[in-house]
Amino acid sequence: MYIIYFQDRKLVVCNKTHNIENDPEAVVYSNGSQHQNITQIPLFFDNTPFIKSLYIVTPDPEPTFKKIFTNLININAGGGVVINNEGKYLLIFRAGKWDLPKGKQEPNEDIRMSAIREVQEECGICNVEIQNHLCDTYHTYHRDNKFYLKKTRWYKMIYRGGCCCTKPQAEEDIEQAKWVDKESLQQLLKDTYPSILDVFAALQLA
Repeated sequence: MYIIYFQDRKLVVCNKTHNIENDPEAVVYSNGSQHQNITQIPLFFDNTPFIKSLYIVTPDPEPTFKKIFTNLININAGGGVVINNEGKYLLIFRAGKWDLPKGKQEPNEDIRMSAIREVQEECGICNVEIQNHLCDTYHTYHRDNKFYLKKTRWYKMIYRGGCCCTKPQAEEDIEQAKWVDKESLQQLLKDTYPSILDVFAALQLA
């Protein structure tokens, strides 16, 4: 199953209908013609904000997902849920939302190294190690009249540094980089992105 976020709305490519039954806002895409071009679905969904959840049910989600997003510019990014030796989580605050540190993969860079580099740069820390892969998230955005699909590969990370001081990366418009305990985490996650909630859900299953 693939969940692609358009801000707070989602387009889901899946092979089962049980997900739809649990979503009261679900709309199921119907291919009215076998010749219909499914690469137009992202633009259609982007221009229909009254549809909160659009489901495309298919026997083969992976090739269908790839075909649907053929015309979008693909960007890869890496990020992490960083936990220190006190069991606190590292969050950033940017653009009015609590978020997790992440960033774009550079050419010829291993995505794991991208994730570590971006976490360290955005939060001003070092000595971060990857423990395991958590999940991948997808979201779309527009920039300079171009339509993008960003895939972010998320990892659980351990902070091995001795000092928990942080320095938010101002040039990336990050206002805070903050260690948060479990009790405070749930309150802050009320003001975050749906994809970040998916990452923390994956963390609970890891």
